Amino acid sequence: MNTVRTFLKNADVKKIGVVSFYAYFAINILMKAFSYDHGDNIYKWFFYTAILFWGIKMVFTTYTMWEVFWIAVMMGIGVMLSVITRQNMWLLSIMTVVAMKNCRFSVIAQIAVWIRCVAAVILSGGSLIGIFDIGEKTKLDSGYVEQHVYGFAMGEPNTAFLTVFLALLLVLYYNYEKLNVLWCGVTSLIALIFYKMTFCRTGVLVFFFCWVLILFDKVVKSKNIKYYIVQYDLEGYYVDKYVDINSAAGAVGISATSISKVLRGQRNSAAGFVWRKVAADDKIAKRIVIGFDIKKINSGKSKELQN
Repeated sequence: MNTVRTFLKNADVKKIGVVSFYAYFAINILMKAFSYDHGDNIYKWFFYTAILFWGIKMVFTTYTMWEVFWIAVMMGIGVMLSVITRQNMWLLSIMTVVAMKNCRFSVIAQIAVWIRCVAAVILSGGSLIGIFDIGEKTKLDSGYVEQHVYGFAMGEPNTAFLTVFLALLLVLYYNYEKLNVLWCGVTSLIALIFYKMTFCRTGVLVFFFCWVLILFDKVVKSKNIKYYIVQYDLEGYYVDKYVDINSAAGAVGISATSISKVLRGQRNSAAGFVWRKVAADDKIAKRIVIGFDIKKINSGKSKELQN
């Protein structure tokens, strides 16, 4: 008992809670990525382990009385919906929302992206080399001709395409600022390959509709951009550019305020990078000279490197 008390006294309880939430979220993504539902025995192991981590998160997080009240209300709604529909999805969704305090959305997005992508590769790749059942079936196309389709260890072809489709969309979301024609071509090729093998017409139409929206948004934004937030490493080399401070902050997992302080000259770096605001019409320098000691904080400013 004394060992437990000593651990709790010296440990960063807030960090324990945050890490526990990430573990809870990862297990939930794993359950969906590998198509487990409440009828599978392994699902119960996943579910109870996730609940354990969720409980640790709630215990190690400080909530106000008002927050506790709304958590109780939302949990009651989640339990009611789960009982009525006999689906744990409602309860798990609300549990996820109420436990997100102190957690970074950028980390949550990374977890979803990587687990979904790895699961899609394992299931489809494992099916192709014979580890899993490829799930071959037939389906009529628009010309009433039978087509061979494959489920890739995910039961139904539509489920297989949905798994790949979600992984692709998460990758696009996570890399939104970097998306260009090359990204469109590569991801579209992957989508078409899996469409050919699953014949999921609705899925591929939704995928390309998403790309239409993305390209439209990019074109509209490019006409309205007045400046870029440019990211450099501590040696002065160009890393990336963003259309606004919020996009830059989300990409590196910090607050927009931290980057704003760098732009105003109140600090030299944020998240281990130097930040500059550059007009959209100006040429972005591929390297800047760091005019301060990177081992010290707020000891100078950087300037553009003269060629």
